[in-house]
Amino acid sequence: MQRLEASTPDYWDHATLLELAVLENNRDAALDHLADAAAVVRETWEPETTTNNLTMIVQARRERGEEIDWVNQIIEHLIK
Repeated sequence: MQRLEASTPDYWDHATLLELAVLENNRDAALDHLADAAAVVRETWEPETTTNNLTMIVQARRERGEEIDWVNQIIEHLIK
């Protein structure tokens, strides 16, 4: 958060907050950070990396029987 306030945030700042929000099961915050991250993508591999990280979270949650549809929607948005 300090980095967001101290400088011009880049994709990685927003993507990190997106991943943390997903880990916290905070759907609203994740969607906010998704929009912020999508607005500052510079390279196609940036959202691909985030997608890979979120896919690992989805796999673990699927194994535990947790609800993952909303995270899959975020992944779908990132790969467009």
